[in-house]
Amino acid sequence: RRRRRRRRRRRRRRRRRRRRRRRRRRRRRRRRRRRRRRRRRRRRRRRRRENSCITLFGSGSGS
Repeated sequence: RRRRRRRRRRRRRRRRRRRRRRRRRRRRRRRRRRRRRRRRRRRRRRRRRENSCITLFGSGSGS
C-alpha cells in the first residue's frame, strides 16, 4: 500500500495524459478487432471448402 501511494503522487500528471490516450486507442482497437475477426472467419471458411488441409497431409505422406 505504501509503494502504491508514492507512485500515485509522482505520476498524477502523467496518468491524466495516459487515460486520454488509452481511451482513444481502445475505441479504435475494438473497431479494428471486430473487422479483423470477421475477415479471418471468412478466409478460414474458404480454405476449408478448398480442402487445403487435406492437400497438405496428402503431399506430406506422398513425399
